[in-house]
Amino acid sequence: MAAAADAVERSGGGEGPREVLAYAQVCLVGDVGLRLIRGGGVTAPTEVQEHSFNTPYQLGHLGLLPGSDTAGMGLGYSLALAAGDVIIAGSDGLWDNVWDDQLEALVQQGLRDVWDNVWHRLEGLVAAGLRHLPPSAAAWDAAAAARLARSVAEVAAGQAADSNFRSPWAVELAERMPQVNFGGGGADLEGVCAVQPIMQSISEVAAGQADDSNCRSPWAVELAGRMPQAVDSNIKSPWVVELAERVPQAQGLMSRLFGPRGGKPDDITVVVALVA
Repeated sequence: MAAAADAVERSGGGEGPREVLAYAQVCLVGDVGLRLIRGGGVTAPTEVQEHSFNTPYQLGHLGLLPGSDTAGMGLGYSLALAAGDVIIAGSDGLWDNVWDDQLEALVQQGLRDVWDNVWHRLEGLVAAGLRHLPPSAAAWDAAAAARLARSVAEVAAGQAADSNFRSPWAVELAERMPQVNFGGGGADLEGVCAVQPIMQSISEVAAGQADDSNCRSPWAVELAGRMPQAVDSNIKSPWVVELAERVPQAQGLMSRLFGPRGGKPDDITVVVALVA
């Protein structure tokens, strides 16, 4: 992460060099995380500290739990901040259920909604003859950050409870514990097809199941029996290796399209700061 922070400090982030307004000194322990978003993109993701998979560092009272982790074990970060940066910190319930590109989209949409509201209220003040002074810029920033934090938390909570969502947690679980055939909170690709109403025609049922990636069709079962490698997401086939080499960004996309499913119900804490 130090290298990532240095890179942000040197380059100024996704939109080229910017004037550094301040430096944020951060120390994180365990699976809490932070994202610095600049120019609409994540530029500085932090790392997770784990003793083993799903066993993050935990702070505790050393007098009661002598083996507890301590704040001194945390990872320190120094981030150069520029005007327009957005900092989002959160608990593991956020990062286990929201992808970085989703977070980028939420930030962009959230800021657009906030500024639309700002202009709407300013128009109202002007129409009222400015009998009341508009709030300060700091007040606008606080309102924007609060709204953005709530919207991010709501999306994380919704996806955590969605057994069909291919969450970061489910994908990591499949990679690190391939013997487990389910995502954090839901079924995997071999979910049983829903029974269609008996009045529906056979052709409609067949057409629907042909387009349903969750349907365990006779074709899928036979394919698994005759060509098990074709449906084994844990095998690095020549096609997958070549795809990763030629289109590196496709690796994450493939995991989200074809990986296991399920969010991870957990505590979700979101903190947002806007740099003005």
